[in-house]
Amino acid sequence: MADVAHRRKSRLVPTALVLAWLLGSLLGPQMVVAQDATHTVSEGDTLSAIALNYGTTVEELVALNGLVDPNLIVIGTSLIVPDKWSTPVAWETASAADTGWTSSGDNRGWVEVDGEWVWYDPPYVARETIVAMLIEAAQMYGWEPSLILAQAWQESRWRQDGISHAGAIGVMQVLPETAAEVGAWYLGRDVDPWSNVWDNIETGVAFLTILYEETGSVDLALAAYYQGLGSLQRDGWFADTAEYVSLIYYWQELILAGEL
Repeated sequence: MADVAHRRKSRLVPTALVLAWLLGSLLGPQMVVAQDATHTVSEGDTLSAIALNYGTTVEELVALNGLVDPNLIVIGTSLIVPDKWSTPVAWETASAADTGWTSSGDNRGWVEVDGEWVWYDPPYVARETIVAMLIEAAQMYGWEPSLILAQAWQESRWRQDGISHAGAIGVMQVLPETAAEVGAWYLGRDVDPWSNVWDNIETGVAFLTILYEETGSVDLALAAYYQGLGSLQRDGWFADTAEYVSLIYYWQELILAGEL
């Protein structure tokens, strides 16, 4: 189990508050990142933060919206944002060999059906189930649940049924190779982050725990989860890494206020 020092971090909050939020607002309004979605610019928004939030780039937002000056966005303007969870265009036309996923009888990625390769997304899992599992995994590893919920929201909007453009899978956006390594030497078992949402979540939380044990800092662990520990140690914080960590704490505040 992870060190209980996680619970004493100044930015972490009592578990009871998260459980109260879960019971009171689990079925309430929720944010959804949908295909052909729009984002209404609010005070304090920057194009880079919006891009990070929706899993895209500033350049793509500029192109989609015909922006002349990316440093000037007007409050109240609706921006077109891409669906982070649609199957990447490059994967739609790629061969099974190109993707790294092949038919293995478990409906992961490209599967050969009647001589043709068909794409299968990871399975849909109910929001309530995902939230409950995130809280359980957080408690197992000594993390404050609100932080894990916030990170998972930043990564996937608490959805299992999608992959990122980098090939990261579902809720905590675990790359297949990372899941295999964490499962083998840290969890001591094979894991299936694609079809099994618990494996996905536990792998993600375990990986964050490993990073905390390596860095001794919650901020650095979150940053390394996003940027990679080697890059973080070699290059320092990238600007989008700082935004990533800041957004997690922002989502955490919303969760505790019952607004997410």
